[in-house]
Amino acid sequence: MRIRDWMTRDPVVVTPETLLLEAQRIMNTYKVHHLPVVKKGKLVGIVTRRKILEASPSSATSLSMHELSYLLANMKVEEVMEKDVVWVSPDTPVEEVVLLGYEKGIGSFPVVENGKLVGIATATEITRALLEIFAAREKDVIRLTLLGVQMDEDTVPTLTRILREHHAIPLSIISMPWKGTGEWRIIIRCKAPKKKPVVDAIKRAGFIVERIPPSRRKSP
Repeated sequence: MRIRDWMTRDPVVVTPETLLLEAQRIMNTYKVHHLPVVKKGKLVGIVTRRKILEASPSSATSLSMHELSYLLANMKVEEVMEKDVVWVSPDTPVEEVVLLGYEKGIGSFPVVENGKLVGIATATEITRALLEIFAAREKDVIRLTLLGVQMDEDTVPTLTRILREHHAIPLSIISMPWKGTGEWRIIIRCKAPKKKPVVDAIKRAGFIVERIPPSRRKSP
């Protein structure tokens, strides 16, 4: 899955000369927290709501209200924008965008193609993509977590064979290393006529299936 499938196309943008108060108004109007800054169609920065708030003088300043109003009214985006922007291309895989966000500690990525801004991927779009990858929005799904898996070339074929034999439709099969142990966990989300035959068959194949107790929700 590529980020082009989830990004917001033709995002709202500002220019370096846009007044800071106008950028804030645009954020409030469109309910966004990040605005790409473009000049002649090219990305030159990004301004965030946090940066705008940080730019506002504190109450401890010695400036008068008139001076404060004048200062704020004349500040431009170029004075507070991030110039060293981390961006991705439309064909960047979603998982690479997630990893990049984790490594850089950021949650919004302008999407650039041939030097021009074509979209933006925020935490909202990335989360929506992950939900689809995990098939988390599907209803009536059987979720199985396999513990202590020793991954090899037969692991996935064995599991898909079991699912096929029990008429289970796999929606997602996700594998992940488990905390430096050398073992893996596999999360399967599938649709099947019955859960127990699938679980029993997976156990007979030598896998450990995590037991998830029923949720106990308090009455409202």
